[in-house]
Amino acid sequence: MKRRSTFSLSAITALALVMVPTGTVSQQKSPKEQLVGTWTFVSSTAKLADGSPLWGSNPKGQLSLDANTRYSSIIVRSDLAKYASNNRMQPSPRATSARF
Repeated sequence: MKRRSTFSLSAITALALVMVPTGTVSQQKSPKEQLVGTWTFVSSTAKLADGSPLWGSNPKGQLSLDANTRYSSIIVRSDLAKYASNNRMQPSPRATSARF
């Protein structure tokens, strides 16, 4: 009886060792797969000639990457004045700077 339980334990251990590396390898993603998705713009080190930040003090934006190497990048200043007419084709900024 002891020999049978030792053999069973050895067989289960061997099976477990064979299964573990296979599961681990299949879960790893390539760098390309890790980058696919939507990313939020956090900060920028770009400066204007006078030393001020290119995108203002609190920029907003996002970057979207798909699996077919297509991308979309949007970066905007958060401190721009809104249009008084509420129409981008008639640019007449409000007197006060409003944040969105």
